[in-house]
Amino acid sequence: MTRFPEESVTTERLVLRPFTPRDAPAVQAACDDELTQRWLPLPRPYTLDHARWWCAEGAPASLLSGDGVQFAAEDRESGELVGCFGLKSTHWAESTTEIGYWVAPTARGRGFAAEAVRAVAAWAFAVTAVRRITLLAATGNLASQRVAEKAGFVSEGVLRSALTTHDGRVDAAVYGLIPTDLTPAGLGHVREEAHALLTAGPALISSHEHTGAELVYHREDSHHTYRQSVDELMALLTSVGAALPSGPPAVTGALVLPMPYYRRFKPTGTPVGPEACSRVIRERNIELLDDCARFRKDHPASAGLPMTALMADPFRSAEDFAADYEARTDEVFALKWHPPAAETPLAEYVDRGYLDLAARWNVPTVLHCSPEGRLGDLREIADSVVEAAVRAGARISIAHLGFLNPGLDEVLARPGVYADLGPWEAVCERTVGDPGPTGSDARLAELIGRYGQRLMFSLDTPWHLQPWDDGRVLGAEIPDAVDRILSSLRLSGSQAHALLSGNALRFLFGAS
Repeated sequence: MTRFPEESVTTERLVLRPFTPRDAPAVQAACDDELTQRWLPLPRPYTLDHARWWCAEGAPASLLSGDGVQFAAEDRESGELVGCFGLKSTHWAESTTEIGYWVAPTARGRGFAAEAVRAVAAWAFAVTAVRRITLLAATGNLASQRVAEKAGFVSEGVLRSALTTHDGRVDAAVYGLIPTDLTPAGLGHVREEAHALLTAGPALISSHEHTGAELVYHREDSHHTYRQSVDELMALLTSVGAALPSGPPAVTGALVLPMPYYRRFKPTGTPVGPEACSRVIRERNIELLDDCARFRKDHPASAGLPMTALMADPFRSAEDFAADYEARTDEVFALKWHPPAAETPLAEYVDRGYLDLAARWNVPTVLHCSPEGRLGDLREIADSVVEAAVRAGARISIAHLGFLNPGLDEVLARPGVYADLGPWEAVCERTVGDPGPTGSDARLAELIGRYGQRLMFSLDTPWHLQPWDDGRVLGAEIPDAVDRILSSLRLSGSQAHALLSGNALRFLFGAS
């Protein structure tokens, strides 16, 4: 990688996006301001022509050259340009860069600068190999130093005569940021360790995995039983990581989900029994927590990182459900909703408070997406969950999403909504017909180009090893499926690091 991806970054109050010609008047007003001019060696006076050049040529040139990237920060509510936040002097071989910024006079004193600086830094760590960001502020610029500290940067001393202002050379206070400095507070030691590992170097994170045993019916007269332990799952993912063209990642991980196993406990065609269902959900969740904890205890980080997602219980309130895991929330990385398995509409999960619980625990929710007309299809998700999730401040991901569904744009355009990228065979060929390898890769490349920050790599094993009625084994050649995703990445011109690990990091931990 020799340049930053061309993306926008969203925070609670801001959209950080490329500059456009319409920004020129606001840029001119901000850069000709007396306080901005005091600390930055900008042209004096700063004219509208200077601003037009910056928006049309200066800012884009930073990205194209590989030196850095410049973001125009826009207030999401008012549309006001509140400042410029950019990375520069990037040394790709050393994985280092420097951050700089200015804030428009009308936006000062509202906390925008620290919010934007932290977001740009977290984005750089998530989607690129950058592992250190430097911030320099003139020793007399106390406001800029407060921004650095609020954004999580660590003071590292003073460089003498290191900056140039209109008044001459000045000393610079030096601040540094590395990924572990951004670990969110209050996660608990298990999630803090996971966050540190995932931000420390290249990672392969599969965001939708299963373990356990289940009876799966394919026809009235046949069924297939399969089993996969946490150990087997992590070994599989590690082997996939080892086969990546760029070489093995520093860590591999999986968001591990319990199987929808209710069919083992009731005759086909009979309704789900709430008491039996709730009992099995609790037993299976505890079993999975124990299995993942045992794996983390018995294996080094290099063996993989299993991250537990609890199956939500639509027959109990979220408060009652949460009480079962009160002492173990540190080990919970997500909640899983599976309306077809529970034979329960998504609205039941919302009404019972599971989005509010996810927001309180600061964990995302994985939604099982079914073909149109079944429980949990995309229309039901859009109508019953997406707006409610936005209101609750909860993050959601849609698994098994059909990528040709016309409702895709409506759903993925909402903040906090993600989608699993696999298994590609299931979401494309089995769902909407087989367009062939070339058509699949082109379609996926188009999706990555449009929704790059919202898509996450996933294998979804052992569904990937599930035989269909026609005798074909879905996803038996897992390396082939991974190669197709990587081929589509190359077609789209996107960065593999973001798709394979960065997006999952943002999904699991939010803006951090």
